Amino acid sequence: MTTAKVSDRGRITLPLFVRRVLGLELGDVVRFVEVEPGHFVLNRTIGKPTGEPMSANELIDEMHRVLHEAQWNPPLRLQDQKAASAD
Repeated sequence: MTTAKVSDRGRITLPLFVRRVLGLELGDVVRFVEVEPGHFVLNRTIGKPTGEPMSANELIDEMHRVLHEAQWNPPLRLQDQKAASAD
C-alpha cells in the first residue's frame, strides 16, 4: 500500500508510482470519486468534466474499466462482496 501525508494546507504529494500508473503530468486534473462512504477512487480527468453527472453504478463501472486498462484487479462491488459472503 502506498501512502501520502497531508500538509498544513491540505496538500498531498502523489507518489511517483501512482503518477506513473495514472499517466499524470504537471497541471493534470484528478478527480476523487466516493465509491462508498469513506472510500474514494482517484482518477485522471481529460479536459474539464462536462455533461450530466454519472450515477454511482456508472462511476463504479468506469473505475473498473480504468483499473482493467491498468491491468489491476478491481475490488469487488459491495453487492458482489455480499453475494460471495452468502455462499
